[in-house]
Amino acid sequence: MTKQQREVDAFLHENQDILNQYNLTMTGHSLGGNLAEYAAIVADRYGLDDNIKRCVSMDGPGFSQEFIDEHRSQIEKMKDVFYHPRWSFVGTMLNDLPIPEDQYQFVGVQPVIKTGKNGRRSRKISKRKKQDY
Repeated sequence: MTKQQREVDAFLHENQDILNQYNLTMTGHSLGGNLAEYAAIVADRYGLDDNIKRCVSMDGPGFSQEFIDEHRSQIEKMKDVFYHPRWSFVGTMLNDLPIPEDQYQFVGVQPVIKTGKNGRRSRKISKRKKQDY
């Protein structure tokens, strides 16, 4: 667990009575996106998992395989609330959550990998229209 994830746990613990009164959307960009997903995954510790209606990680990094394995049942329970648009290397770091693939979407610029006649792969950047999310 990272220092920032400990801070998320402390926040959820200290504010669980207030947060339990609302429908919640967790969101963040980059590290904040990872922390939003982390909060959604551990929300059951604080009785908040039913309150979380959406979790949007904008280009946040993933998680270690150990974390995913340890929290697999809660990830499975929460899988429909996650949405993860990504547009840079950061959003592809570490391991994706085991959620439906269409919840991970590249937006903006996307690398395209092509295999040439010689069997060699080349990477090229292609501009893509931003999708609504």
